[in-house]
Amino acid sequence: EAMYTNDGYLQVEVGEPQVEATKKGLFVTIAIREGPQFFVGKINVSGDETMDLDALRDKVQLAEGNVFNRSFLAADVEILERHYTDRGFFLASVQPGTRMNLEARQVDVQFEVEKGPLYFIRNINISGNTRTIDPVIRREMKVVEGQLYSAHGLRLSQERIRRLGFFEDAAFEARPTEDPSQLDLDVNVVERPTGSFSFGAGYSSQDGLLFTAALSQSNLFGRGYFVNLSVDVGRQTSRYVASLSDPYFLGSKFSFSGSIFVTDTTFESFEQFQQGIQFSLGHALTEDNSARVALNYSWRSREVRQPAGVNASAPIFRELLRTSDTASILGLSMVRDTRDDRYSAVRGTNFGANVEYAGLGGFSRFLRAEMRGSWYITAPSWMLKRSAFVLSSRMGYVLPLNEISDWDLAVNDTTLCEEPGSCENVGRLDQIDTDLTLPLTERYFLGGIGNFQLRGYRARSIGPRRAILQRTGFTGEGNLFHPVGTTVEFDSVNQKLIAICNDDGIFSQGNRNGKCNALNTQDIDDFEDIFETDVVGGSSFISSSIEYRFGISEQIGLQGVLFVDGGNAFYEGQNMFDVTQWRYGYGGGVLWFSPFGPLQLVLGFPVDPGVFDESPVFEFSVGGFGL
Repeated sequence: EAMYTNDGYLQVEVGEPQVEATKKGLFVTIAIREGPQFFVGKINVSGDETMDLDALRDKVQLAEGNVFNRSFLAADVEILERHYTDRGFFLASVQPGTRMNLEARQVDVQFEVEKGPLYFIRNINISGNTRTIDPVIRREMKVVEGQLYSAHGLRLSQERIRRLGFFEDAAFEARPTEDPSQLDLDVNVVERPTGSFSFGAGYSSQDGLLFTAALSQSNLFGRGYFVNLSVDVGRQTSRYVASLSDPYFLGSKFSFSGSIFVTDTTFESFEQFQQGIQFSLGHALTEDNSARVALNYSWRSREVRQPAGVNASAPIFRELLRTSDTASILGLSMVRDTRDDRYSAVRGTNFGANVEYAGLGGFSRFLRAEMRGSWYITAPSWMLKRSAFVLSSRMGYVLPLNEISDWDLAVNDTTLCEEPGSCENVGRLDQIDTDLTLPLTERYFLGGIGNFQLRGYRARSIGPRRAILQRTGFTGEGNLFHPVGTTVEFDSVNQKLIAICNDDGIFSQGNRNGKCNALNTQDIDDFEDIFETDVVGGSSFISSSIEYRFGISEQIGLQGVLFVDGGNAFYEGQNMFDVTQWRYGYGGGVLWFSPFGPLQLVLGFPVDPGVFDESPVFEFSVGGFGL
């Protein structure tokens, strides 16, 4: 019956269900007499001469000439009452009235408004905060003492206090006082534990086995400061982080955060040690903190090391010869998050953008711009409950400002290969892959799960490749390089050094399969032996996905996901929007937002896999399992 009245059939008659048992099962028959369909006639408001009827029509859901909807009528009563209670009329009420015109099949709607007197807030009384000081709560209030009463301000204040995470509950009650124009507002909170210590183990297909320990307090000294100390120690990655943040820095409306970090990560061809500091000064752009902007600064030093006996591409050799350097980066970032739930959203958006400049001292110099966005679209009602389609995209572009001469390549230690044509397939590092001038640690590597995800491929396996090189042993010239799989000889006829492809001999190294790469080859399709190349990362990237997320268990935060990913990383000068150069993957998995941190299990399949690609690829990340 409600379905019919919401579609204008106000005189519908629904009979009693008649149940008939047959050999094929039970048949239920319901007799329905629809009657005529009614439309909205005139809409009027009485009791408030100041009401602008044109403004009213913009607020309510009922519209003259549209099909009459009884649920819209109930919603419009609430909309009108909020219109008044948000403007100080604490006791405002709206009574709807309808008059049916059977001949015209119209329903005229009359809203009777009783505004009552205006009310102001006299006192705001806070109780229950045994640990948190009053100012921490009051600064989240969007209503203040002496202000005109606003139901919207109370709702927003309650949301902001609950979002702090310091309280189990925050109850608001507005009470009339002996003064007919004054209200007292009682705010009662229930404190919850805000400190935590965890010790455990986790596993990631990217980082391997990790032992973790973390100590955090989100309401330090009851003043709303957040402090965190964390340690992750594993076979491939070690991280040490200390951070502190204040959402109202020095009593202002700016937030401040700072952190110190040390990381040591082992990759396939090199090991990277980094340490640094980060600072951020932010400000909310909206009352509900759904949008924020921040000014960021970071300084970090890095050291690249090479495992014994491992050859590498020219960009990696450059870093090894330089040993260590620093980066000083100033940036501006903006985020906007309107998701209905942080972990199991079914509607809303999540956008972010940042720009960075590196060059305020230090070695690395570049301009970076990144953007990311996710759209959550509620799935149709005939699909699984609490399910949604998620469209996501993330992209980044870096303009390198370094030059090859910035690296200490010791090119003056040899005069060989100095003249054009004096060497073939052998050269100095300042002559090899000179188009790649962005430092290695600032480059983009795609694959696996995470910020640079491309599921269906191994972590850091997608991006530009360059030939793996070895130092030449010719006449002791250790600063000349040639592709592995080749040996260097002197061509007495042409009077030049030449690297010749060889399938035997200890000096050839590589696969010794008779296939050899050439110096300065850029495109993946042009390499003779793809297995004798390194992924060197791109100066730009794009990663996009289409997902279908569905709830498996809402109580424990378990979700299923089906996905299609696409994207790639590109070297300097390539067009990242050329979809013919994208790699694609598809698959499914499970997301679990556990009390110990997020867990992901993903089984992905590459589309049109190359010789380097495995199929399928199982990726998983587990954090903080208690021991």
